[in-house]
This record gives sequence, C-alpha cells and structure tokens, in this order.
Amino acid sequence: MSPLFSDALFAAIWLFVNVLLIAAAWRGVCRRFSDDPPLERIMHSIVVAWASIAAAALTLGAIGWLSAGALLALVGGGAAACLKASVRGTRIRRRSADHDPPKIDGFTLAWGLLWALALGMVATTALVQFPTDWDSLMYHIPLADQWLRAGNLYTPDEAIWQFPGNNELLTLWLVAPFSGDFLAALGNLPSVALLALATIALARQLDLRPVSCHLAGFAAVGNSIVLRQLCDNENDVAVAALFIACLAYAFRYARGFRRPDVCCGALCAGLLAGIKYYALAHLGVAAVATVLLTWLTGSGRSAARAASLGASAVLVWGGYWYARNVIVSGTPFYPFGLTDDTNVLSEMRSASTFSSTLLGNGQPEVWTLLGDAIKRRTGPAHWIAFMLCPIVVAWLSLSALVMIRRRGEGSAATRRLVLALAVLGAAAAYGVTPFAVETEPGTMNTLKGGYLPSRFGLSFLTLAVLSFIVLLDDLRVGLLALCGRARGSALAPIRRGWRGRAMLFRGFSTGIPYAPQTLYASLIAWQIGYDRVHALRNSTVIDAVLVAADIALAATCCRLLAGMAASRRRRAMLSAAVLLGLSAAITWRGEQWRDGYAAHFDRHFRTQIFTRLAAEAPAETRICACTYQYYPFLGANRQFRAGRPFLAPTYDSLLAYLDEHQSTFIATTNHDFFKNGRYLETKKWLDAHPERFQPLEIGPWLSFYRVLPASAGVVTP
Repeated sequence: MSPLFSDALFAAIWLFVNVLLIAAAWRGVCRRFSDDPPLERIMHSIVVAWASIAAAALTLGAIGWLSAGALLALVGGGAAACLKASVRGTRIRRRSADHDPPKIDGFTLAWGLLWALALGMVATTALVQFPTDWDSLMYHIPLADQWLRAGNLYTPDEAIWQFPGNNELLTLWLVAPFSGDFLAALGNLPSVALLALATIALARQLDLRPVSCHLAGFAAVGNSIVLRQLCDNENDVAVAALFIACLAYAFRYARGFRRPDVCCGALCAGLLAGIKYYALAHLGVAAVATVLLTWLTGSGRSAARAASLGASAVLVWGGYWYARNVIVSGTPFYPFGLTDDTNVLSEMRSASTFSSTLLGNGQPEVWTLLGDAIKRRTGPAHWIAFMLCPIVVAWLSLSALVMIRRRGEGSAATRRLVLALAVLGAAAAYGVTPFAVETEPGTMNTLKGGYLPSRFGLSFLTLAVLSFIVLLDDLRVGLLALCGRARGSALAPIRRGWRGRAMLFRGFSTGIPYAPQTLYASLIAWQIGYDRVHALRNSTVIDAVLVAADIALAATCCRLLAGMAASRRRRAMLSAAVLLGLSAAITWRGEQWRDGYAAHFDRHFRTQIFTRLAAEAPAETRICACTYQYYPFLGANRQFRAGRPFLAPTYDSLLAYLDEHQSTFIATTNHDFFKNGRYLETKKWLDAHPERFQPLEIGPWLSFYRVLPASAGVVTP
C-alpha cells in the first residue's frame, strides 16, 4: 500500500475515532458535571480523553501488541461502548433541557478566539514546517517511532528509553496511523489548554471574581515557555497542567465531596506520575495538599477516599514505567540510581546530581542568575510574581487567619492556607529538580542559559502567578472600600465648586481599584506580544492572525450549518464533508512531509547525508547514530532502523554496539559540545580505523560512514 493511499485511509479512520472519543468524553462529562460552565466541562473532557488514550497505549504496550490498528480499535471500541451505554440517560437530559439551551458567555467566546489564534500560531510555525527543537529531535518524537517499531514500550534502540512517557503517548496517538510524523506538532495542544482551564478552575475555587479568574488563566499560558512548547513536543507544560489540575480538583472535592471530582483528580495524578521524573515531587505536593485540605474541610474518610483513588490511579497510569525500569535496570529512576552502583550518570558527571539543583549547588550567585533567567525567559509578569512570592505567601497566611477570626469563614481560610503550603511545596520541588543549575559541574551553564530552569519551574511559577493575582484581587477589594469612603467625604465640597472636578474625581476614584490588575494584564499582554514578534520573525504575525481568522470563520460556518440542518441525515452529511476535508488536508500534509524531509534536515545540519540516505534500501539499512539529535536518521516514512547508544566510553564498547545491532552505517557528531559528553572520541575512532569505517559524508557538524566487515580491509571512498 502506497504511503499516500495509506495516509488517506487512516486519516478518515483516525478522525472518526477521535470524534467518537470526544463525543464519549463530552457526553459523560455533561452527565456528571451538568452544573459546570462550558470551560470546566472542556477541562474534564481533556482529562478523560487523555487518560483513555494513555490507558489503551499502556495496555497494548505492556502486552507487546502496540500498533496503530490495535490502538485505534481499542480506543474507538471503548468510546463507542461508552456512547452506547450513555444514550438513554443523555436523551432524558436533553428532553428536560430543550427549553433552556446552554449559553456561552463573553469569557468563553474570548477563549475561543484566543484558541483559534493559538492554532494559527501552530499552523504557521510548526504544523507546516519540520521540527527543529533539540529535545524533540533527541527523544520526544523518535521515542514514539521506536515504540511502533518494537510493538511495545521498551525500546533500547533509543538512548532515552527510560523516562516515563505519558505525554509522548499523545504524540504516539497523533503519528501512529500515518506514514510519517507530520502531526507530531499538535502533541502539546491538550496540555496548553488544560493548563489554562485548570488555572481558571483553581482561581474560581478561591472565590476570585470572573475577571481575575480569566486573568490567571491568561497569565498561565502567557509566557514564552508555554508558547514555545505549544509548537514542539517537550513535556514541561504537561507537568504544570496536570499539577494545577490536581490542585483544582482537590479544591473542588473539598467543597462538595463529589465522587466525579475526586475521580478526575485521581486521573490527573496518575498521568502526572508518568510524565517525567521531576513530576513526582510535584505529585507529592499535590497529594499532601489534597489529603490535608479534604481532611480539614471534611472528614478523615473523605481524605482516605481521595488518597486511595489517587494511589490506584498512580499505579495504573504511572506504575508501568517504573516497574519496567526496575525489571530492566534494577532501579526505577534509571539512569539515576538509588545507590552509587546503580547511578549510570556517575560515568558522565564528576559531581553528585544534587549539586546541580538550586538548593544543592551552594554558589551565592545562583539566586541572582535565577531571577535574571526568569525575567528573560518568561517576562516581567512572572518575574514580579516570583520576586514577591514570599510576601504573597505571608499575605495568604495572614489573610486566612483574619478571615477565621473576624468573619468565621473557615472553609475559605483553609483553602488559602493550603494554597500557601502548595506554593511553598512547589518551590521546594523546584529547588531539588536536577540540572536546573548545570549539566556540566562547575559551569552553571543551564542557569546562565535560562531556558531549562525556567521550564523546570513552570509549575511553581504558574502557582506563584495565581497567588499574586489573589493578592491583586484582595487589593482591589480594599481599594474599592477606601475609594468609596473617600468619595463620600470629599465629593460634597467638590460639588460646590466646578462640576467637572466632581466628575473627574468620581472617575479617578472609580478606576484606582482596578489599576493594579489592569497594569498586570498589560504586562502579560506585552510579554506575549514581545515573544510572538520574535518567535515569528521567520514568518509573519499576520499569517498567524489570518489563519486564526480562517479557523474561527470555519467553526462559525459549521455551527450555523449544523443549526440549519434540522434532520439527522443532513447533519451526518455535513459531518462527513468536514471529515473528508480534514482527511484531504492530512493526506496533503503527508505528501509535503515526504517530499521535503531529506532536504530540510540537510539544510538544518548543513550536510547531504539525508538525501544520500533516502536512496538506500530500508531492509538493508541499520544506522548507529552517535549524535544527540538523531531523529532524521529514521527517515520520512520511519523506514530505517536507527539506534543511539546511551554512551560510547571506549572504542571496544562502540564495536560491541555495532555488532549487536548489525549496523551498516554510523553517524557521529564532529564535535561534542558538552564537556562530559557521550560521544567525545567517536569521530577520532572512526577516522583512525579506515579498515572498518568508510567515510561517505564529512560535514561541518555530522559525519557519515559505512561500517565494513572486520576482514574487508582498507576501502577508499
């Protein structure tokens, strides 16, 4: 079957399964959360759909049946069964609600327009382009390809096989049915949406007014870290989104003690446990906050229920990754070891892992560099929240005590105290995150670069920004009361004078309470605009805006046509037309991907390796890639078997790897940029043994050799 026909066929099937999954998740959410606003229902649906995809992939990967067909069948079959089981109850609910259709408020409409703009950014910067992000090319995208080739979730051909991959399972869902990875750039859309919606939901549980709640959501995604990961496959936004969602569901559960809230919170906890190692510290913070809040506002029984459901979900959605690591390597956190004997990183690091953390480094300039990194990489809004975090935590604690003493609002005060503890816990988890300061001992290279410590601290920064907005909301209330008293005492004398002064004073005193939030909103808008102008310098901002307008217009037309199509037959025809259009677009993108793949990566790495490699027979091509960004060697159609050794400490170990994998080609980086790199001497070894390695392409960054049999002798290119 040709790749073109295969992509067209699977595009239609994949889209249909996605429709089933979304419909099943939405219908179940509408039944269980019938009183929630639309944005929170969308949040619940994202959590349920993500957990469903992850559960299906984990099940198939654990038993060795992982494939595109099996994944589509399991997810689609489960969604269809859930839809069928919920038809009767949904029909009854619709009959009772026909006279009162749901209303979409202005905030929902605003978020819809902003989401259209986000899709426009993705379309102009990632979806129609090829990936260039370092970590995406190193393991986020190739990990999904290696899973598909192996048929399970243990792939030793990938050097970074050991990390948990619940976020990469979304990438797997996007690329598995197709001949290439041309939809991989959509992998972080659910995480970004969940981060914004969960922040809004958590703000609502803190009794903030709607404007403050949506300002918090806007701030959560309004920084360069989120906007950058919106267009690549890194997983730090997923950690922050699931962490904030865990807290939001904990606060919801503590109010009504409803089972659906604690179930969704447990799903978030399970997914969070399987994202990456440092997420476990944030999971611990969320778990303590959940149990403490539930116990203080409810009972020990409610806290025990939340703890048991959360632990069960962690075992189901996160336990596989750590159990696999124990079976393969003897430690759940490979290559980090529980002892010196099991710590593989000790071969590459001359100092302990703890010395690479913010709390363990001990250098006095760490905190100055950290503040500068956050200011440069996120913007002034997050920098202000970070710098004022101690004051904000003190205010949350003191205001909670005042609420208990003066107004007797014990529940609201407890929520504030738990939020303050969660901020401190997130800060502590951030402080012990490895490599936030340096990957090369003594250089402080990552802290000086700024990007790694900023993205590692996204969970803490989001919570700090939310807490700062709580302070701004309290400040607004205080200023309103102060200005009200000032108007009452000062307006009467002014009225006896010039009438315009009274109007001016009234307007000035009315606007003062909203000035702090307005100023903060301006900072968020500025840092988004500043980031986008620089990020889109190779494209144009107007392209993203026009694509966003097209998306919004298409969605509006589909909604109008759906309303005009009264009969089921017409609605089915409209849905089929939309699915066929999307299938054609996916097929076209697949063709563009195959045509431009080799040329793009040749330009990116300044070589001709990938054009040369595209002419090789896939069945006879097995590549050993001693380079970090090895993804392009897999081929546009994933037709080549390429592996990357975790470490090449000696020439003999490299030969052993080549013999074990029967490699026919080897690629290497010419200069390993890391002081304690994994492939420091590889290029020298290959050039020193021409009897085993025939040079085919020597570029400025990469070199490509043919692996010769041991008895072949010297061969000239």
